[in-house]
Amino acid sequence: MIEAQVMEQYAKIIPGNVPAVLHLDEVMAVVVMEDMLPLEVGRTALINGNESASFAADVGELSAKTLFYTSDFYLESPVKKNLQASLANPGMRQLTEQLVFDWPYSYHESNEFEEGMRSNVKFLSQDQRLLLEVAQLKHTFMTKSDALIHGDLHSGAIFTGEDRTVIFDTEFALFGPFGFDLGQFIANLFLNGLAFPDYKEKRFEQAKETWYAFVETFAHLWLTESNERYTKVDGFHTIIMKEIFTDLIGYTGCELVRRAISIAQIPDMNMEQDEARRMAARKNVLELGKYLIMERKNIHSLEQLSPWFQATK
Repeated sequence: MIEAQVMEQYAKIIPGNVPAVLHLDEVMAVVVMEDMLPLEVGRTALINGNESASFAADVGELSAKTLFYTSDFYLESPVKKNLQASLANPGMRQLTEQLVFDWPYSYHESNEFEEGMRSNVKFLSQDQRLLLEVAQLKHTFMTKSDALIHGDLHSGAIFTGEDRTVIFDTEFALFGPFGFDLGQFIANLFLNGLAFPDYKEKRFEQAKETWYAFVETFAHLWLTESNERYTKVDGFHTIIMKEIFTDLIGYTGCELVRRAISIAQIPDMNMEQDEARRMAARKNVLELGKYLIMERKNIHSLEQLSPWFQATK
């Protein structure tokens, strides 16, 4: 029900960029939605290197719109609070908290990785400095309700085609921090680049495209569509964007750690048949994830991450 309801909300904001919900039967627990053929799932397109030229920028723009139009900057406070209550989604929220913030850092039995990484994974549960930073990111996720977030915006939750980008799979949606969705998406671009060296530099450029498109779109909406009086105060927009970026970097790190070693494995990280190479890529993802979590407050632009994505790295 929540998946369908969120897609209907999105359809009002970004029509044509979500599957149309054709039928919802709450008693029979059936939802019928638009067939997306001939579009291709984003993850498959990234693995094959045939995603559309606008794929990354589209995600940034669409995210800016769905977040802004479901935030306090646009919605009247009672309207937002009622929508937030109707889409609380407590079960899926708890699962996100476990998958993203708890299990990867507790040496959980559900984690999956090569035997040669056992010490790396075990150390995650013993690194008190890292755990302190993850605790703060989890607390922000649990308490900050900026806007209606997708909640699971990885590359497998997006269709891509030459002239259309479509977001779907909104079952994890909830009200949360602005930076969460983009952090997940950018992390999946990074994952693909680190798993496939030939794509490394391109995926980094696409991450920047995503962020720049988000910034441009959000700023335009802030100036032209905001109903919050304080958006007219000099400096407030800059503060909000800094908060979003810092959260984005932290959640990118959490998604990298999660996808590297957790139960929610993805094809990008597992297609390499040579175990040594596969494990080396997984370790690189893990190290980048930890770095982003620990240094998020000192990272002020994606350009600072360029050494990680140079062809020789």
